[in-house]
Amino acid sequence: MARKAPQNCIVTPSIASKRSIVIIGGGFAGTTLARALHQRLPDGYEMLLISEESYTTFNPMLPEAVGASVFPEQVVVPIRAMLSKTGGRFVMGVVTAVDAQRKILTCNTLAGITEIPYEHLVFAFGNRARLAGLNLVGLKRRGYERSAINAVRAAFRLMFRSEGVFAERVEEARQQFAAEPLVVEMLAFIDTPSRRGLIRSVDIEAGDDEAV
Repeated sequence: MARKAPQNCIVTPSIASKRSIVIIGGGFAGTTLARALHQRLPDGYEMLLISEESYTTFNPMLPEAVGASVFPEQVVVPIRAMLSKTGGRFVMGVVTAVDAQRKILTCNTLAGITEIPYEHLVFAFGNRARLAGLNLVGLKRRGYERSAINAVRAAFRLMFRSEGVFAERVEEARQQFAAEPLVVEMLAFIDTPSRRGLIRSVDIEAGDDEAV
């Protein structure tokens, strides 16, 4: 006996009764697969991508965005606009359950709880972008003294790995490292008004500030 849809649940049929290839995840993996499937879908199939975000970020260029070499909008692409070129569909929501026997997934969308049938399902969650740390190798190659590099590392930990309000942590770093030219230069960059933004939210483990 088939399980009934939850109360107040929207059942979303595929377009023209086509079989759906559903991709969960709008990151680099999910959107790359969506582009790869473009014009390669068998007859009678459609593609649907589900993501809790309406955009995807090109992670390899995040360091350039942090360093103000490129604008943030140059590394962020709206998923719906991307899929419009492939003929795929996009649903913004969070998948809360998958019924493998019925081949139906439950998704919490802006329109409410929705059941979406699928023929093939791809999990492409990936990892969230994070501020990995300092380029210590680059600092050494530029000839900075160990004392200056250690000061930058300490300031980095204080501003990006400590609890509290970011602006207050910046002021604390300004007071503690006022005599360190390299830290002063970093603080001046943070203080400079810019529409390019700065990554300020991090989730890194101990030792990651030594990442290249």
